[in-house]
Amino acid sequence: MILDDISKYTHFSTQEKEIAKLIVSQPHIIIQCNAEQLGKKSYTSKSTVIRFCQKLHFKGYHDFKLKFIQDLPMLEQSMTLLDEENLLASYPIEKTLPFTLGMSQYALQESCKNVNVQTLNRIINKIKNAKRIEFYGTGENYLILQAFAFRMQPFGFSIYVYNDIYDHNDMFTNIHQNTVAFIFSLTGANSAMIECTKKLKKKGIYTVALTANYQSDLEALCDETLNTYLSSFHQHLHLLTQNISLQYILDTIYTHFYIEQLKNNPDLKSRFSAT
Repeated sequence: MILDDISKYTHFSTQEKEIAKLIVSQPHIIIQCNAEQLGKKSYTSKSTVIRFCQKLHFKGYHDFKLKFIQDLPMLEQSMTLLDEENLLASYPIEKTLPFTLGMSQYALQESCKNVNVQTLNRIINKIKNAKRIEFYGTGENYLILQAFAFRMQPFGFSIYVYNDIYDHNDMFTNIHQNTVAFIFSLTGANSAMIECTKKLKKKGIYTVALTANYQSDLEALCDETLNTYLSSFHQHLHLLTQNISLQYILDTIYTHFYIEQLKNNPDLKSRFSAT
């Protein structure tokens, strides 16, 4: 969703940041304004508004406005879901169930839109030819990565998951050249993950960033990036959407290999049912 992109973007100029603040605080202002009017309301200019839109990969304000208006129904739904009063009113389990369902569905929809198909295809092709696959992560995301590695075992992949700087340092002396390494950092700025990535790149390892932060330091270092979704609407529940998003990306990779190998080997069904 465009509003999330605006919230995450870190390379706006001082004037462009004023436009971003105005749109985030008053999303419906886009319906009411043309580029010149938005420039006046944000105390900038029409040309600044156009540059703002172009940084978000739109040709101009008209294209930006059309896409933003398309997002509004979903935006209103998510803002209703995450309104503090609705959140507090969701304490009874009969209300918490649909609330969590709505959050999960929204996170999945946004995650799907975030995935660049060409990028994912390149990564999958690298995995197919890799001798070794590594995942680097911290906290609860480390556990998600571990579960993924376990599920991928029937495919015959050699997968390793690391979650602290000591594990990382130990691996750099024994690492195989034909390795695909996934590095997870929610912000793309975790110092341990940045350091790991630098060491991996020195070894000539193909690296993939898993991050919710567009144009982060981690993304700049890695060969490819898969952007996870992180809700900007409610600070206490954003990790819920992040975990759902990360799981969705990993599940997509898993499903691809499952279907591919099932086509080539129908007997694989019995191996999966036994695990």
